[in-house]
Amino acid sequence: MARKAYSEEDRVQVRNALMTTMIQCIADRGLIHSSIDVLCRKVGISKTFFYSFFSSKEELVLYALRYQQPKLLDYARSLMEDPGLSWRAGVETFLKNCCYGAKSGVAVLSIEEEQQVRHCLSEENFQAFRRDQIIFYGKLLSIFSLPVDSIDPRLFGNLALSMMMVHKAIPDTMPFLFPEVAEDMVDFQVRALVDEMESKWIEMSTHVQTDGKDSRISSDTEPWDTGLGSVRPFRALRQPVQVAGCRRAFFYHLKGVEKYESEIYLSRLWDPFGL
Repeated sequence: MARKAYSEEDRVQVRNALMTTMIQCIADRGLIHSSIDVLCRKVGISKTFFYSFFSSKEELVLYALRYQQPKLLDYARSLMEDPGLSWRAGVETFLKNCCYGAKSGVAVLSIEEEQQVRHCLSEENFQAFRRDQIIFYGKLLSIFSLPVDSIDPRLFGNLALSMMMVHKAIPDTMPFLFPEVAEDMVDFQVRALVDEMESKWIEMSTHVQTDGKDSRISSDTEPWDTGLGSVRPFRALRQPVQVAGCRRAFFYHLKGVEKYESEIYLSRLWDPFGL
């Protein structure tokens, strides 16, 4: 039987199908149970044709994870632009759905799977993928309105991935952890991480843009427009603000919400500073 002739467009479609299928297999059954034979059968190609795209299953994994990144960025962006979600709800939803990869279709490698892939990678490919990860986490922080210099993208990546990997490892790889509270653990970790991200944004908000340069707010500066109305600057914001209403007001401003559930949040924002 003559071989089927594939156009360049056909090859692009097959390659994308392999990466999409790899993501689905990692999310559904794990890398260990996703052999090349399984992948080829799902995509409808021969094993020989597979090797015209990727030298190994592990190389495909790397490309599939890269292929997933723009989709995750688009998802994060859609959450941030959703008028029905607060900033915090959007970030928490993103992180939780990534943690529950099997339910949401997000590919997250287990501890053993990371070791397997790393063992098969050259140092050059490994370092290239690591650089891509740093860029990805930096873009994600930017979507969350946090500049790279507020949180190290590598630190954010470590914290986020550790949550996802530990949750995936319960109970098979980490049997001494309690599976009945695994989701409570994720909720706690996500809240703690978002608390830190929120405090970084508030700290960042103590700078005012003046003549293209950031400058500290001081009692000497002119009134400035927060988007909530023109107010007097206050020195107190030089330190991390612990007032719950202040946090909420800042993030309503970030989301472009002009009206509040209750005026008490505004009173909490201004009253402690005598405004």
